[in-house]
Amino acid sequence: MKIIILKGNEVAAAANVGSSSTISNWRIVKFYHTAAAVVTLVDTDDNQIGNTSVEAGTHYFAKNPSDKVFATAGSFTPVGFGD
Repeated sequence: MKIIILKGNEVAAAANVGSSSTISNWRIVKFYHTAAAVVTLVDTDDNQIGNTSVEAGTHYFAKNPSDKVFATAGSFTPVGFGD
């Protein structure tokens, strides 16, 4: 069984690249929302790396510590995984 290790507090997702966040420079972030949303990943210079549509619920994203994320809605939490 994998255990989710909390590495910081849940924060509201930024809505645009200008407000995007590294989410505590963590490598794995949990995304949660009650409806479908679009999650976008950008580098330190705000160049888009990619985006994806996700259905309602919980999703996990891996990123480089300096990469930033934002979404059309929802929240992010920095996490890790353990046994």
